[in-house]
Amino acid sequence: MRNLFLVFLAFITINIHAQDLNLTYEEAVKIALEQNVDLRTQQNLMRVIKAEKSQSRGEIAPSVSANLNGWISNGNTFIEQEAKIINTSSDNLSGSLSANMNIFSGFSQINTIKMANANFDAQNQLINRTTQDVVFVVTNQYLQVLLDTELLEIAEDNLKTQELLYRQIDAMVEVGNRPRSDLYDQLAIVKNRELLVLQAKNNLSNDKSFLAITLQLDPTVEIKISDPGWDLDEIRLSEFYLDDLYEISMQNRPDLKQFQYNETSAEKSISIAKANFAPTLYGFYNLSSRFNNTSIGDLNQQFAIDNKRMQYGLALDIPIYSGLKNKTQLVRQQIQLENSRISTENLRKTILNDVRNAYQNFLDVRSAYDVSIAQFEATEMALNVQTEKYNLGVGSLIELTNSNNNYVLAASRQAQARLNLLFQKVILDYHTGTLQTP
Repeated sequence: MRNLFLVFLAFITINIHAQDLNLTYEEAVKIALEQNVDLRTQQNLMRVIKAEKSQSRGEIAPSVSANLNGWISNGNTFIEQEAKIINTSSDNLSGSLSANMNIFSGFSQINTIKMANANFDAQNQLINRTTQDVVFVVTNQYLQVLLDTELLEIAEDNLKTQELLYRQIDAMVEVGNRPRSDLYDQLAIVKNRELLVLQAKNNLSNDKSFLAITLQLDPTVEIKISDPGWDLDEIRLSEFYLDDLYEISMQNRPDLKQFQYNETSAEKSISIAKANFAPTLYGFYNLSSRFNNTSIGDLNQQFAIDNKRMQYGLALDIPIYSGLKNKTQLVRQQIQLENSRISTENLRKTILNDVRNAYQNFLDVRSAYDVSIAQFEATEMALNVQTEKYNLGVGSLIELTNSNNNYVLAASRQAQARLNLLFQKVILDYHTGTLQTP
């Protein structure tokens, strides 16, 4: 019975550990890119746009079609070889092969190809920007979980410290070195630290859930993450110049490139609309034949020799009046181009503003991180002094508590400042369009 219980316990332990997922930053980004709905939708749409691009080139070649019809006719039938009409039931077969080629249509085919190329490039840039959006969101959530983990560790360490101090005060009270009120005050502090640990665990659990939703993971899976291992000193020492960042963003932002390609597409749409006012010249070729069982000759004689007909030539189509449809289409495309230019200019200004804000925020966060280091070192030394004074009986519990509170606050701020600096660098890369997939 005891062995059966141990086997059951081992099975449960294995099953619980099987639900744990050790997730690196690179793996998180990879999963997000594979599961993101918007990105997958844009990639599927790219298949359609790619097909349209191929179609625009394929339309340069002649269009070829074949036709074959068979039917039974009851009634009058004209016999061409005998030049007479007979009333009978006859079996009939006809076939044709046709080819048409657009020779000139106001250069609409060339502009259609250019428009399809621009649409393809615009969609490709949209996919690139959507990829950066996914990386940006996952990075934010991953670093937030990392920060929550560090804050929980700080809270748990502080709880252990306060519990140890409680036991020390309890011993001092027993020998009469400290008043019992100090013990009660310290107990209240311990309970407060327990509450802070619970709050930190709750924050960590919630942010892990947000990350799991983004990655489309099973909510029962326990996520465990690791530090990305980025070189913080390299980021701290990085020097950026605003004018350079402006230029980099104008060259690299995928969404700006997408809008510019949309402008090109709109320009080609206008050229295509103008082509509707121009004459269209087609070349055509048609080969046809037929068979009737009441006529003279077998199937091969009629179909291959007697009834074979060949036609080829040119057709000129001159538009004269189309109920102002062509004019309306031209106006519509002109408005689309104007709106595209307005959108591009607005995006350009937005990018410059975002880059300026990200640059200033990066400088502020970097300075805040340097300050947080100095604050942490100062509060740590102050805590050591107050701890020693209290142990020697020359310091009060209030002073020690205040020093400990300042130390914990400084440790939390340093952790937040460090993660903020990492993420602010990601924000800067995102707004300049240089954010890379790991």
